[in-house]
Amino acid sequence: MKLFNKYKKCMLLVCILFIGAVIGITGCYGSNNEENAYFFPQEQTSVEYESYIYPLSSREIWQPLNLNIKKLKEFENGILYALELDQLEETDDPWDKISMGRQYLGYFYVTEIAVYRKAVETSDGFTQEQTDKMIELIEEDEEAFCADCTIVCCENGTEDIVDEDGYHAYVEASGEQISYHMYNDYVYGTKPYEKIVWEKGKGIVYYVYGAGNMLMNVMLWTEEYRDRIYSQIEEYIRQEVPEIAEYEKKLLEESEGEVSLVLNVSMKGSEDFTSKPGWYFIYVKERQGEEEQDVVCFAVNESKNKVYWYYPTENGGFFSLEEWRQSSYYSEIGW
Repeated sequence: MKLFNKYKKCMLLVCILFIGAVIGITGCYGSNNEENAYFFPQEQTSVEYESYIYPLSSREIWQPLNLNIKKLKEFENGILYALELDQLEETDDPWDKISMGRQYLGYFYVTEIAVYRKAVETSDGFTQEQTDKMIELIEEDEEAFCADCTIVCCENGTEDIVDEDGYHAYVEASGEQISYHMYNDYVYGTKPYEKIVWEKGKGIVYYVYGAGNMLMNVMLWTEEYRDRIYSQIEEYIRQEVPEIAEYEKKLLEESEGEVSLVLNVSMKGSEDFTSKPGWYFIYVKERQGEEEQDVVCFAVNESKNKVYWYYPTENGGFFSLEEWRQSSYYSEIGW
């Protein structure tokens, strides 16, 4: 009987250790039994975005653009994908194209609880040799492969890690959105930056990769994401610039309701000034019937913690609100 009880205890210990090992594995890599709620649905092979591209031709290009989602192989704990953008529509300028490898968002290893990204090794994109290498690395040692990747989506977020060159990389979770951020403390020059916004049930809803000197910028967004951000930006600018509401009230009273004030939010800068990826422009206009007249323009960053008066000049175009309030343009408007 003692021997039998000892045997039962040993078997119980073995079961506990086995279950613990399984939990440990799925805790790190997830299970392929369920899809990742923030990645694209498995049956989806492409998605259309609105896009802003600033290629090496130094010409702003705004056009719809497809992101192709190619499933490469399923594994026990995840699925390997390759995400690639369509090339731009052909123009007379050979530099009007997505270059420097920005067309290839990378290899994405998707588990139930996290998304790991591995960049392409060359600007040639997803070569068969490189893809075979990725598959072999996962099959040989999945844990080592994931450790060598960048986590770009994780429901619990990740710490802000800064490398020796001053680059930050972290994942931030907020409600049904998860955002990956990469940037450098040095904000000038050619330092690259990247942001990926994932939304539950929808995959990527916003993506930007660029550099401080506008060297080969790529920005993508869904219409739903844009509309939501525009609404937030308008609410924020009204809060930061109370003169808008005061002028609006004055205008309606003096015109007996015939003239109103409208705010048009846009990602586009004016014809005299290049757009800034990640910034939004608020064009304040007077409207009477179908006619509109410009009053003033502001610029707000996507973090909604900086507001500038936007007035293109030879020496720049962004001024503080204090500079605006002290300018002749402010008094001429009658604010």
